[in-house]
Amino acid sequence: EIEIAAALTHPHILPLYDSGEAAGLVYYVMPFVEGPSLRDRLDAEQRLPVAEALEIARQVVGALSYAHRRGLVHRDIKPENILLYEGAALVADFGIALGLRSARAASLGDDAGSVIGTPVYMSPEQAMGDPVDGRSDVYSAGCMLYEMLAGAPPYVGETPMEITAQKLVDPLPPLRPRRPEVS
Repeated sequence: EIEIAAALTHPHILPLYDSGEAAGLVYYVMPFVEGPSLRDRLDAEQRLPVAEALEIARQVVGALSYAHRRGLVHRDIKPENILLYEGAALVADFGIALGLRSARAASLGDDAGSVIGTPVYMSPEQAMGDPVDGRSDVYSAGCMLYEMLAGAPPYVGETPMEITAQKLVDPLPPLRPRRPEVS
């Protein structure tokens, strides 16, 4: 899977040049991107202009669609993994979630039921340790778009289990009370 990630060529995916292992640690070689992450922007501004949030989401989902057609699921879409450079959103760390999963599977002998990702953004299936496909990344991108528009993720809590329980039980909090100008 890491070789597949390294072969991804898309204008909105940060390329992975190389990877390997040294002294028991996995490493990745990617280009340096001068610019903030989406997390940096959200920390500074809380909410983005509607048109800009939609454009970032369009670019991210386009990159994800490209990767999904090649059989690759990111598994950790979040603002920290979206880099902003000259008006473009770049999805970063494609190989990292895969490498962590592979390393964990090797150390445990099995990756069934392992959970890798960020609870605020992961799909309920991913949070429960169920197998995931590209739809899980789309769910994560939706949570990220919600945060770009509302100023906060749709579900937050003190623990990963609390966040997951909300996702399983509570309906999606309406966006309009938080951002009335969004249709």
